[in-house]
Amino acid sequence: MQINNSNFLISEVSRQHTKSIYHLLKNNENWMKMGMKELPSYTKHLKYWNSYFVNQEKNQFVASISENVIGLIGSRVSIENSSAYIWLCVHGDYLGIGVGSRLLEFAKQFLGSYHIHKIYTSVSLYNQPSLQFFESNNFCIINNLPIEFSEHNASNRRFLFKNIREKKLYL
Repeated sequence: MQINNSNFLISEVSRQHTKSIYHLLKNNENWMKMGMKELPSYTKHLKYWNSYFVNQEKNQFVASISENVIGLIGSRVSIENSSAYIWLCVHGDYLGIGVGSRLLEFAKQFLGSYHIHKIYTSVSLYNQPSLQFFESNNFCIINNLPIEFSEHNASNRRFLFKNIREKKLYL
């Protein structure tokens, strides 16, 4: 699956993207505040991606210009609950031009093909632009994540939900 835009391409993560993804995460202050306390070493990063490719999971996608990754979206799916937890990271130089929106739309289409209709995410309290981004994409703030994604519950985050099956949102 690929979506073309005049400026960037959205595709499944490939081995050629791993180094560029590492630099994207390393240089993104808001991602670090939300996603991790510290970025793992490059060796651990490669180990994660090697495992990802061996297991043939296809739940992470990149927006790229040539070989440079400018955005990343991934998901953890709970088929039995028809839901997914997503994470999104966009390079600071490409904020506000549609990269995040296109990645989110791509993920919604991908997840919809697996009959997923509930999407959850969390945003750092320190990351107001991300919170505004998800709210502008019709995500609603909720108190906690469902049990299948509860490892992402933390006091320094806001939790958001969107039903992608219907236009009406449910909490």
